Amino acid sequence: MPFQGDWHYDGPELPLEFARHSGGDRVTLVFVAGARVVPTLWREVDAPDLETAARALAERERIKDMRWIGSWPTLPHRTADEYTAIVREWANLRPIDGVVWTALRPRWSRENGRVPELSEVLQYLKGLSPEALDSAAEYIRKAPGQIETKYRATLNESLKSLGR
Repeated sequence: MPFQGDWHYDGPELPLEFARHSGGDRVTLVFVAGARVVPTLWREVDAPDLETAARALAERERIKDMRWIGSWPTLPHRTADEYTAIVREWANLRPIDGVVWTALRPRWSRENGRVPELSEVLQYLKGLSPEALDSAAEYIRKAPGQIETKYRATLNESLKSLGR
């Protein structure tokens, strides 16, 4: 992504959880209705328009279907949802022209929309090879500290007990 400046820690507060089995054997953060609402981070992107910024994000995240790139104002490839409204309210309080984000949803056991139980995530991590576990642990640990989801503390403790 062609970023400008540093990360800002006053992003919109959104319901996030480690609830998506993603590539590289990682368990990634996604929007989960009813999850703990946490403050997010944001950063300016050097792009001439919102569509260019959305495509750059899709490329960075290896997302082929643009419906999974959220935006405010809403671009033609996507329908606004409850998260768009939260971002819009947040952005309207700042000198921001537009916002893009990864809008992937939960996925577990190859079921789109399925939110795993914490026990399922822990069991999954315990079953990974050492190399895959290192990749999964890196993602969880690199998530910004302020993203204190319901699962995060337990995931970190489990990773410690697994020597990661």
